[in-house]
Amino acid sequence: MLVELSLVLVLSLGIWTVRAQAADEELVADQSADAIGIKVLPNPDHNSPYAWYMRNAPNQATPSTLIVDGYEAVRDGRTVYVSAANISPSDAVDNGKLYTNIYAISYNQEPDLGTTDIFGQLLNFWKFNVTLVERSGNGVCLPETLTSCTDNSSCAAGAVCDEGQCKRYCLLSSDCLANQYCDSAKAKLVRDVKRMADLHEINLALQKYQREKKTYPVLAAGTYLPGRSVSVWPSWKEALSKELAIKVPVDPVNRLGACPGYDPVTCWNEQNKRFAADFSANDVLPAGSLAYAYQWLKSEKAMQLCTVYETNYEGLVEDNRCGVVKLSEDDKVPQIVFKEALSQTEGPFTGYFRINAFYDVKNEGIVIEPVSPSDWSDWQGWNFGSRGALTQSATSDPKVKKISAPLVDLPADQPYAEFSFRVTVRDVKGNSNSSISKIKICNPRTCADNACGQMQDNCGGTLVCGACDDGQSCDQINNVCRDKGDSGESPSQ
Repeated sequence: MLVELSLVLVLSLGIWTVRAQAADEELVADQSADAIGIKVLPNPDHNSPYAWYMRNAPNQATPSTLIVDGYEAVRDGRTVYVSAANISPSDAVDNGKLYTNIYAISYNQEPDLGTTDIFGQLLNFWKFNVTLVERSGNGVCLPETLTSCTDNSSCAAGAVCDEGQCKRYCLLSSDCLANQYCDSAKAKLVRDVKRMADLHEINLALQKYQREKKTYPVLAAGTYLPGRSVSVWPSWKEALSKELAIKVPVDPVNRLGACPGYDPVTCWNEQNKRFAADFSANDVLPAGSLAYAYQWLKSEKAMQLCTVYETNYEGLVEDNRCGVVKLSEDDKVPQIVFKEALSQTEGPFTGYFRINAFYDVKNEGIVIEPVSPSDWSDWQGWNFGSRGALTQSATSDPKVKKISAPLVDLPADQPYAEFSFRVTVRDVKGNSNSSISKIKICNPRTCADNACGQMQDNCGGTLVCGACDDGQSCDQINNVCRDKGDSGESPSQ
């Protein structure tokens, strides 16, 4: 069910006409009852406007496609649906949180001619991400032409002479030549929105294929490498599209990075049958690529579908980022590992544990609580200082944490004591995990003057106190040396 993020914004339209009276002109306002409404609807799955329309719009027809401020849109009669990004906070250039919304703008039935004209003007001049553009400015069209110049007249129309080179500045790729794309922050954001929409549709087709055939596309033939395809390879539009029975979209830039010694478009070397990257977790595509990649993972009975994002906003679909390790939900939960047994003699206490977390641990995301005894004040023999509890602190290794207390001093008649505590870790994505560990503190035994033999040292080890003098034997029960006659034993014993 769709939930509107904002109320419908209704624009009351005043249609202005000009009436000529003699030599003077007078503007007269004819108030129209027409209205233009805007709805902002959430798009959490990052659907393209066409896909969103086909899944959600009422009274569907055959919509036409258009572009509104660089973003894809569809029009059905009096309504236009635009899929655009919103960045929070609004002034973030590369580290805010990205949301995609569907902006539906429409006007009433039987409108005045002026209303339809205003509607068209609104579409032409509608601007998204205004603050981002104000902060980041224009980009340059890539690849650059590398044409030398002395002034603007030396450059093609629309280009300017900048430091002896003709450059074409841009806000959107539509400002560039047909074989170029714009590298502005706005253009990168627009392309990443399309990438999420594209891969969402491809992934739906792959999941449908898997449900029906109990496997993902194997691509045994028709591609450079069995089980693999890249959006710049012929197999992407041929073999993969045929298997999925859809027209598989390609990346909005669809170029691979530099690959000397390979075909510059496909990065494939036909002579040695090699690709310029190895499809590993850290090397799916050549560096600098902007393309889509698919591979069938036979051993895992799984697949990888990925892209290279140009922005780094929180909210991008990380599972579709090339190079991101694919983890199960269990693997994403922080793991707490105690480096060694927490056992020591009396004195200052120090212990360590390690946090293995896929995502960063939140500030103040580590909590230590007593378990047995359940209150720090009941931990007999412990001096926690002013903190009143075990203290957690950082080490030179950011994953390793230190726990400490100034002093533990057990009563003299207590050989050892055990205490347990719980560590809870929460990461920035809300994943959390807990682990309970024990601390054993011992009051170590020492060898008295008359001690002998082996005995427990109260700390889990064995204390060796040596042999007795001649004429003595070791009382193994009490671990003391006795004269042989005192023990009641015969000399042979």
